[in-house]
Amino acid sequence: YIRVGLILEISPGLTQKNVAELISSQKPLLINWLNLYFKSLTLSEMQNDKDMKRILSQICDAFNEILFPDGKPQIKTVLIREFNIQ
Repeated sequence: YIRVGLILEISPGLTQKNVAELISSQKPLLINWLNLYFKSLTLSEMQNDKDMKRILSQICDAFNEILFPDGKPQIKTVLIREFNIQ
């Protein structure tokens, strides 16, 4: 069981309201991608800083592809708000 809370750092050109609406409209795709991604990882791949940085980078890349498929990536970084494994 994994519980993850993420914070997205967005480029300054976008408003929080616009991004919230975009995320809301694409939420099923984002959640599906996260579920598939975390299910593909082993427990050992989530236990050190180097791997967590790689995971956050891959999440950032995937979210940019889902949310901004035809444009410049607008998510600068993904931060962990909560990360629990049981």
